[in-house]
Amino acid sequence: MRLLPGMAFASPLRTALDWLRAEIDVLFERQAGLFLPDPWAARDAYIDVVLDPSPQQIDEFCMYYAERVLAPAEQQSVLKLLELQRHRLLMFTSCGWFFDELSGLEGTQILRYAA
Repeated sequence: MRLLPGMAFASPLRTALDWLRAEIDVLFERQAGLFLPDPWAARDAYIDVVLDPSPQQIDEFCMYYAERVLAPAEQQSVLKLLELQRHRLLMFTSCGWFFDELSGLEGTQILRYAA
């Protein structure tokens, strides 16, 4: 098998990030499910809040996906869980997998997302 750039570290790193993804998903489903009937649909639509994090957008988003008015602490919990999912997705960005040195900018960035 011919090693491509980045493959020297990719296998153990990918294994670790796959494990972390699975752990995050269990936590997300359990915790977000307390507030959101369909946490995955809310996660997929969360880009609307990322692009427009205004209080009005956040309130509309939470009302639509929670199907009830959330208390401020509940809304903060939902937003934190959705940010967790956003970073969970970002830790798999492609730029982090095409370089020979893990300690380079790209490798360290995906580790920051994972952190």
